Amino acid sequence: MAQDEFPDHHEDTDFDNPFQPPSSTGAISATEDDGERNGPPWEQDGPFLSRFWNTTKGVLFDPKETFLRMRREGGMGPPLLFGFIGGFVAGIVGAVYSYFYMQYLTTLDPETFQQPFGPTAQFVLQVGFIPVSLIFFFFFGSGILHLMLLLFKGANHPFQTTFRVVVYAYGSTALMTIVPGIGNLAQFIWAPVVTIIGLSYAQNTSIGKAAAAVLIPIALTLLCFCGFFIFAVAMIAGQLGNV
Repeated sequence: MAQDEFPDHHEDTDFDNPFQPPSSTGAISATEDDGERNGPPWEQDGPFLSRFWNTTKGVLFDPKETFLRMRREGGMGPPLLFGFIGGFVAGIVGAVYSYFYMQYLTTLDPETFQQPFGPTAQFVLQVGFIPVSLIFFFFFGSGILHLMLLLFKGANHPFQTTFRVVVYAYGSTALMTIVPGIGNLAQFIWAPVVTIIGLSYAQNTSIGKAAAAVLIPIALTLLCFCGFFIFAVAMIAGQLGNV
C-alpha cells in the first residue's frame, strides 16, 4: 500500500503538546528558530492595549507558541515594562481588596483588628512597596532560575533569555490574581507551569531540567516557611505553657 495513505502525524502531535521539549523534528528546531523569533506581540508595532492583551493571552493559553516566537535577546526594557505593568495592576487590585477586607474586619471587632496605621496609610504603603518588590523579584528570581539551569546544564542561552521568560510569565499570570477567591491559587499553580514551558523552549532544554530549575526553589521556599511556622507555634505553645 502506498506510503501516502499512512501520513506521519508525529510533527502535528509534537506541536500540539506544550510539554514536549524542543527537538529537531519539532515545529521549529534549535538551529532554525532564530530567524522566526520576532515576538511576542508586545515587542511589535501596534496599539498598546492590543499588544499587551495579545501577549498576555498568548502566555496564558498558548505558552509553547509564545515562547517559541519570543526573542532570546534584544534588551531587557520591553519585557521589564510588560512585567511591571502586569504586576503593578495586580498589586493595586490586591491592595484594594486588602483595604476593604480590613475595613470589614475592623467593623466586626474594632479592638481585635485595630491597626497601628489608618487603612488609607496602609494602602499607600502597600502600593508604594509594589515597584520595589517587583524589580527585586524579576532580577533575583531570574538569577536563581538561571543558576539552577546552569547547575542542571540546561542554560543554553544567556541570562537575558531566562529573564525574559520570567518577566513575561509573571506579568501575564499575575493578572489571574484579580479574580476573587480562586485567582491567587490559579496563579500559584499556572505560573510555574508557564515558566517551565517557557524556559524549555527559550533555553532549548528539556522539560525535566526546566521543571527542576523552577520547582526546586519553590519547594525549598515552602519548606522554609513550614519550618518557620512550626518553630513559631512551638515558641507560642512554650510561652503559654509557662503562664
